[in-house]
Amino acid sequence: MPAIALGYIQESEQMTELMYHFGSHPDEAEALLKMTPAQQVRAIARIEMKLETPSANAEPVATPKPKVAASSAPAPIRPVQASSPERPAFDPHKGGSDEDWKAYRETRRKQLAALEA
Repeated sequence: MPAIALGYIQESEQMTELMYHFGSHPDEAEALLKMTPAQQVRAIARIEMKLETPSANAEPVATPKPKVAASSAPAPIRPVQASSPERPAFDPHKGGSDEDWKAYRETRRKQLAALEA
């Protein structure tokens, strides 16, 4: 392939398509050798035009979606949750009635006594 033609092809947005075209049509690549540099560029430009416009008979090619294999990894673990069996229903940060505070303090005393034992 002549240097002028290769330089034009390398600058083309359709470089890969042009290289494939000349690889599958070696007679056209040989014909470029017999042309002047200006004729080479015009010939390649004509081929680019053909490659850009799809033929009227061509049907759109549907690309199949790749099948995703299921992972053989184990299921994710369940995170540890902090909870105690004697969780007070009362939230001391939100306030409450006197009975709520008394019940909360009694529950906390039992929890602390259980920790000390």
